[in-house]
Amino acid sequence: MFELIPLDCLEAGRVAEVERLEGRPEHVKRLEEMGLRHGMTVKVMRPGRPCIVRVGCNRLCLRQDTRLCVFVKAWDPAGPAVPKNAVRDTKRPANTSVQSTSSTV
Repeated sequence: MFELIPLDCLEAGRVAEVERLEGRPEHVKRLEEMGLRHGMTVKVMRPGRPCIVRVGCNRLCLRQDTRLCVFVKAWDPAGPAVPKNAVRDTKRPANTSVQSTSSTV
């Protein structure tokens, strides 16, 4: 069983899975609209308050306080490898591809 940890307590570079959002319903809903919801994989870019996390191809700056908290289960750095598509570090969105075109006159 995993121990739930507040997201802002993780170190930079750690990857975790969102388990629970606690706070006022309108704040929780807003975080979910931005992609931070149960089961999502996040990577901590800058720890603390505010913390910066990567969710998919987006970065979010979270100013958590006692009224809003994101609880995660951290992945063991010595454990199994992170799935390739769990956290993307590329600048290009996942649905974009580069195509080479040539035209003849």
